[in-house]
Amino acid sequence: MSNFLINPYNFVVAVDLCQLESSDYAMSGYTNTRERVGVKLQSGSTWIGKEIDAVKFWLMWNGSGSGTTYGRVYRDGTTDPIITFGSKAIETMNTGSGGACSGGCNWEEVTFTGGGNYTLLENDIICVVNDNSSPTTLYTDPYFLGEPNNLVQMRYDGSSWETKAGESLKLCIEEA
Repeated sequence: MSNFLINPYNFVVAVDLCQLESSDYAMSGYTNTRERVGVKLQSGSTWIGKEIDAVKFWLMWNGSGSGTTYGRVYRDGTTDPIITFGSKAIETMNTGSGGACSGGCNWEEVTFTGGGNYTLLENDIICVVNDNSSPTTLYTDPYFLGEPNNLVQMRYDGSSWETKAGESLKLCIEEA
């Protein structure tokens, strides 16, 4: 017999922190293949210092081709990921087309988990990576009317990160 009493009601609940503003528009990245679209944590973001173990994006794809998408964190100005939270075969996602949705986009909440824990720093870029061959197009759910919580949209054009001032993305992080 054990000398320890275990409380079955003592458990930890994962907390999602989200930026849920949306412009109801399906946006693709620059190159459609090997693209990276995400948000940079600017000074003042309440996400700085949070230890996370998952990222979530609202995604869909054009239904053509195949490949893998990843949820990753990069440091601004770098091309190698700091951490990869997980991956998903793009052909298992909901399909749709780009442009204005008018409430009709076929978004899928895709959560990337499994890469471990990471503590977010100022200037980190939380992004989704489309590592697929042409003609595969990945669509994200942008926000064009500001930078809620100091989360500015970033896109990688194949050679460098570009800041999309005044824009953000719909996404969540999960605290570890």
